[in-house]
Amino acid sequence: MKEFGVIEVRLPLTSAQLGVWTAEQVTPGADAFRISQLIWLDGEIDTPLLERAIDVAISEADVLGLRPVEDADGLPVLRRTSGAVGTTTVVEVAQPDNRIRAEAWTRCHEFGAGDDRFESMSVIHRRAEGWAWEFATHHLFLDAYGLGLVTRRVGEVYTALVDNEEIPPRWFGAYSELAEAGAANVDDHWLQRFEAVDDITPITFDASRQFFLTDARTHVTISATVAESIDQLARTARVTWSDVVALGWGLYTAALVGRDAFAVRLPQMNRSGRPALTTPAMLVGAAPVVFRPSPSATVRELLQQVSSEVRTAARHTVAGEKLARMWPNGPDDYQAIPQLNIKAFDYNQSFGPIRGRQETIASGPVGFLDLMAYRDSIHGFLLDVATSDPAMAASGVIDTANGFVQFLGRLAADPEARIASLRVVDADVAFSSGPVVSVADSTLDALIQRRVAGSVGAVAIIDDGGVKWSYADFDARVNALAHVLIEHGVQVGDRVAVQLPRSVDLVTALFAVIRVGAAYVPIDPEYPAERITHILDDAAPALVVTLEFLDDPTVAARLTQGKSAAPVLARALTPADTAYVIFTSGTTGRPKGVAISHRAIVNRLSWMATDYRIGAGDRILQKTPSVFDVSVWEFFLPAVVGATLVVAKDGGHKDPDYLADIIDRHRITVLHFVPAMLAAFLTSAPDPHRLTSVRRVFSGEALPAPNAAAADRLFAEAELHNLYGPTEAAVDVTAEPVHAHALDGAVTVPIGVPVANTVTRVLDTWLRPVPVGVTGELYLGGIQLADGYLARPDLTATRFIADPTTDSGQRLYRTGDLVRWNTDGHLDYLGRSDDQVKIRGFRIELDDIRTVLEHHPAVSTAIVTAVDHPNGTGTYLAAYHTGTGHR
Repeated sequence: MKEFGVIEVRLPLTSAQLGVWTAEQVTPGADAFRISQLIWLDGEIDTPLLERAIDVAISEADVLGLRPVEDADGLPVLRRTSGAVGTTTVVEVAQPDNRIRAEAWTRCHEFGAGDDRFESMSVIHRRAEGWAWEFATHHLFLDAYGLGLVTRRVGEVYTALVDNEEIPPRWFGAYSELAEAGAANVDDHWLQRFEAVDDITPITFDASRQFFLTDARTHVTISATVAESIDQLARTARVTWSDVVALGWGLYTAALVGRDAFAVRLPQMNRSGRPALTTPAMLVGAAPVVFRPSPSATVRELLQQVSSEVRTAARHTVAGEKLARMWPNGPDDYQAIPQLNIKAFDYNQSFGPIRGRQETIASGPVGFLDLMAYRDSIHGFLLDVATSDPAMAASGVIDTANGFVQFLGRLAADPEARIASLRVVDADVAFSSGPVVSVADSTLDALIQRRVAGSVGAVAIIDDGGVKWSYADFDARVNALAHVLIEHGVQVGDRVAVQLPRSVDLVTALFAVIRVGAAYVPIDPEYPAERITHILDDAAPALVVTLEFLDDPTVAARLTQGKSAAPVLARALTPADTAYVIFTSGTTGRPKGVAISHRAIVNRLSWMATDYRIGAGDRILQKTPSVFDVSVWEFFLPAVVGATLVVAKDGGHKDPDYLADIIDRHRITVLHFVPAMLAAFLTSAPDPHRLTSVRRVFSGEALPAPNAAAADRLFAEAELHNLYGPTEAAVDVTAEPVHAHALDGAVTVPIGVPVANTVTRVLDTWLRPVPVGVTGELYLGGIQLADGYLARPDLTATRFIADPTTDSGQRLYRTGDLVRWNTDGHLDYLGRSDDQVKIRGFRIELDDIRTVLEHHPAVSTAIVTAVDHPNGTGTYLAAYHTGTGHR
């Protein structure tokens, strides 16, 4: 044991040391700033000589005799200690290797930078042949390179002692002579680099977790075959093997978190010149390699770009804290950038006749996802993967590591492969398709007529004005109007606009249009004239059915009289014919017409009737405006299954008290609420005893969990189901049963799993499947897909694409909705891909803020929007909400 006298020399901290010191000061209890290693010695050693060698090396390393103290201004400096530098403990009782590892890990928690005891050093007898030397210290004093210097010196001194030779002269550099070099214009360099990825997708990560030790770590070995492929690729591209690993890690981790930008933090040794290269100290920093690769770039091209960026980053060193402040998404997201540490130096030092094998126990803070790659003469090519993120740890750090090894093999196999064509992750698509079931190859009208024939005397339709028609009466009116339409020139394949308020006449008109083989185009009479004009221009209907048309005395008389025979069509209607065209506003402002075939809507109705056991005894409330696609199943499902359709009064869908009344009076069993109206209905506090007839309640997509739980309790006798689907896929394509007890802690209800004969794909921006837990855009396929947009071939070609995951040629619809698969194989709805705004340089997801607001007990529903401030000072966020009545 070496003793130092008191020397009141105070030395400044390096920028790397200052970063460590600051992080510990602001994070109480932080214990991740430890580095620890085991040197496995497979043979007998002379323990007293090894103790002496350790003592020599530790006493020669200036930095290990220093302690951080605060100067008069409260700033940290290093002062040489006046006490003992270190003591090595010898454990003679043989221990199993796993216990040695576990105890070495435990001892990482037992000292701090300011403690009297700042290291752990032990020589331990192994139950297997040989010994182990454990050495751990605080990261404030040594980085991995500095630890390697100390290890090398211990081995060198021990070898001399066992050979009875003179100890080689001290060659460590003096800590006091270290100088850090700075580069000019580094800020401009990094700001320019970061501009290229200023819209990079943020990662949800609690950056403070990296300051606490984690055992979510695994080791994997690269096979000799893959290692040779990596070396061959490096030679071909004229780069290093570490560049290949960096490219692989950047692409792989980007896919894991759903980013299309390459971002990896690489270590910067910050050692130039002999003093720095020979001085044990903490100098290492990190700098990111960031850019947005082209999906058409080849492996070779991108590898050369990465190699160039790595070298450029090395010439522009700057403190990590400063880089974090420059990062577009802020410091926490910067800390979440995956790290890569390439250990290009060989730790496996000789100890006399024995070759020591180094194993890392702790290497300092571990971020969101870190990789350590090293090659040496004993281990070969090794990877160490670690994480401090609980979600990433739970999903399996071992699987993550093994997946990366497999990807490296694919990456190295073909230098000319296009990046976008590489399968980065093995996304599980086992649950991406709904069940394949047999559905009648029929038209909607054929199903209706078949049901009418067996339900002639049953009640088909009721309204709040006293109308109560049997199936026979209703069918006769439909036939009568169908004949009128044909007489006005409507033919199979035409489109007929229906511009009527909610009423039994509206229902009759829709059924009549279907009966003549035309497609109905609903128009809200309250629409602005300009919107109606756009719809009529694009739809080019053969006829427009209005109140004036139906009030014509001749037409009205024929409807009252009815007609038992359906019209004979000029040609047979087929399942491929269009059943209806609904115009949606989308994001372009101009309405676009979505054409849905009979085959698509028949599948949708058949699935709903079967899965939810809806039949002749049900009463279904029609309250959704006809211009919204949810109305389609409300209108037609009753007639397909022989149930009764109850038509709410026009505008009644906006009145919670009215809805509670009509549910009670007409003993409604099946109904639908959009989330906003469900919230309003809950706020109105209806009497639960008036709702006991309800058996099925349906809602849609972004359904707040608190509202869902409240609805599940309110409709005590009913099942609650969350449905999702765009107009472009025949109303609904995924479904999720809702149970209040399963929603504890949830913010929104999942949108569920695909329905029968439906395909769901979650793809990244390069149209590759993403793994479980990763955000991607939802693409839909299957029988319910729309034919396209009416008179908009350009938009149809953009939104409806060939499935990139198969060679089947089937189409997919790009929804623009962001989702992710959860571990149960269900889809979580996360918002719109176009709902991001940038304010003061930060990208913000409006849906994220809305979700947080709606999780507050006092908020029922919320809308968040970006608004330009009237005084011209920029954009700000405005939130509007309805309350729950809680305070």
